[in-house]
Amino acid sequence: MAHALSSSVIATLLIATLAGSSPTSAGDAMRFGDCARTVEPPACLLDIGEPLDDFAPARILSDVVVAGALSLLQSKREMLLAAAQGHLADGGHLMDRESFERYNAVRAEMKAAPPEVMLAAIAVASVAQFSDDPFEDVRVQSLVAPVRHSPEVAQIAAALWSDMQIHGRWHYALVRPRGLKSIWHAVAAVPPQDTRVLEELAMFADYWGARQETLVLERALLARTDLSPDNRARVQDDIARSEHKPKPITDRDLDAEFERILAGCQTALRGNGYQSEYQCQIPLEFLERKEVGGIDKARIRALLARQRVGLRAVAAAYLQHARTSNDLAEYRAIWFAVASEAYRLADDKDAAIGAAREGVPFVEPGILSHFHGVPAPSMRDPEERRRTVATFGAPATAPVVALYRAGARDEALRTGFLSGFDRFQNADVAGEERDIQWIVDDHAPSVVDRAIDVLLDNPDTKLSDRFFAGLRCAGPTFYEPRELHHLHANLATLAAISGRRTSMLQQLTSALFAGDAAAASGPNSFKAQVARDVAEHWRRSLIIADRRAARGDVPLPACEH
Repeated sequence: MAHALSSSVIATLLIATLAGSSPTSAGDAMRFGDCARTVEPPACLLDIGEPLDDFAPARILSDVVVAGALSLLQSKREMLLAAAQGHLADGGHLMDRESFERYNAVRAEMKAAPPEVMLAAIAVASVAQFSDDPFEDVRVQSLVAPVRHSPEVAQIAAALWSDMQIHGRWHYALVRPRGLKSIWHAVAAVPPQDTRVLEELAMFADYWGARQETLVLERALLARTDLSPDNRARVQDDIARSEHKPKPITDRDLDAEFERILAGCQTALRGNGYQSEYQCQIPLEFLERKEVGGIDKARIRALLARQRVGLRAVAAAYLQHARTSNDLAEYRAIWFAVASEAYRLADDKDAAIGAAREGVPFVEPGILSHFHGVPAPSMRDPEERRRTVATFGAPATAPVVALYRAGARDEALRTGFLSGFDRFQNADVAGEERDIQWIVDDHAPSVVDRAIDVLLDNPDTKLSDRFFAGLRCAGPTFYEPRELHHLHANLATLAAISGRRTSMLQQLTSALFAGDAAAASGPNSFKAQVARDVAEHWRRSLIIADRRAARGDVPLPACEH
């Protein structure tokens, strides 16, 4: 805990120096830049950025939790309770209908919880961002201590982090909340009385990787008389897989299973049913995994050698389907790509290139078909084409990606339909060294976000450092002025992954002042969006910095424009 606190203090002191402006006078309205001189910039951002409209309660709940904005627990008390016990529980703005219906039992429990229990749960969920034991953290004891022994506190805190709109970019191990392990331990210690709530929390625990707690909750489920037969069988099967070492899979078993999958695909193709595409992706996904049920890559390669004839046969079926199908252009393009990939796995390079090549003419019409009632981009303008291709990428450009993977690298590049992101993701298969600068060169902000997710999942100092250097210079040329706060927030995340702590703090400061400029150009709703974006990136960057080794923040050369 001390380490996280020291990072926060250091951030505040350094940012105050970097900001270099005097405090706002009493008569002036607070600006985002003023948050640089506060103890908790994320809380400050949310406090001045959230408009008091009908949508605020649902938003402020998720914002407070992900930003760890403890100082808002009291000042926004009524709004937080309205969100947790009203909007959230009734399937409001935080959840889509499908998610609400699936997790209805937990939401009902939240709605019925007394206000003091609900607020304690929000406090525990929020402080979990930077505390290993959120139940004992001194910063929330005034809220937690009176209801410390209520099991609903841990259950609701776990549910808050498991909400579909909250956990999206926090599931990666690098940024996963520190206190979640303690929360799940508390949930498992006193399983909920309601069987439906217990079922849902067991699923949540499994998703978050709390495997031991999942098994405790599943064993508690088996003792419930109102558990449905189907769910009982599912739980028993999951427990059995964990408790018993699986029977070793022989090569004969492996061959039989793969042949069964291939046969299912060919049957689906003959029926031309809606499930054919799904059925025929299975063998390729099966072979592309790094490990399949404990079967290492060497055994998969051996399987390929034995199954080449079968793979070629199914590849031919894919290709025939692509040629004769009445599907839309974008779907036919995918089928040509699937055929190419099957030929590649069957070690038939020429056929793989040929199948991919046949699919390339379907790429452009497939992309343009998405523009209904709005002007389509000009594919003759190199910059516009590049941004459009980068935004769509695979599967819309699947035949070009397949061409690249099959070994026709130069031909794939000449089509103009290979995005930098897809090139980066498939470079190992294509036989060239990955270069993250390809993504920067596409000048597509949405793809930058996707690439950062890749680095959050698999942190790499060298890649993130090169990404930071390239985006720092090129980003201002392709981000819109009102989105520059997001550019600086992304740069802060990359600097944190790279161990560049000073650069991280500089970029966070820049995000504040860019946020002020952006907020001034839009309505209050956009101001709130800016505040949420910067606050979340701020907390994430500090968490990453605490988990990555700091290194010398070597100054980078000046950008050339």
